[in-house]
Amino acid sequence: MTIADISIVTTLSTVNLMFPIAVGAADKWPLLNDWFARMQALPVYHINQTGLEKLRVVIERIGRFKFPTTSETAKLEAKTEGEDVAEEQADAKNLGNVEENK
Repeated sequence: MTIADISIVTTLSTVNLMFPIAVGAADKWPLLNDWFARMQALPVYHINQTGLEKLRVVIERIGRFKFPTTSETAKLEAKTEGEDVAEEQADAKNLGNVEENK
């Protein structure tokens, strides 16, 4: 472990609080998911967790921000994947049209 690991785990933990990476992370980012799990398993990670919970409370009270739940994240992930597939299909169709026009 390096100082970079400590630095980035705090940043990634904060991002994960607002935009959970757990949904689909095993497929999309397996190395990141493995690394993040190892960092969370460290005996001192509870220090970061305490700070995250305090941040959550402050943001919810002052910023009136609603953090996504696991089910909301899953719905968003499914929607994003569907949009990606539709976009890829549209790109393939457009490429086919370009090739026909040559």
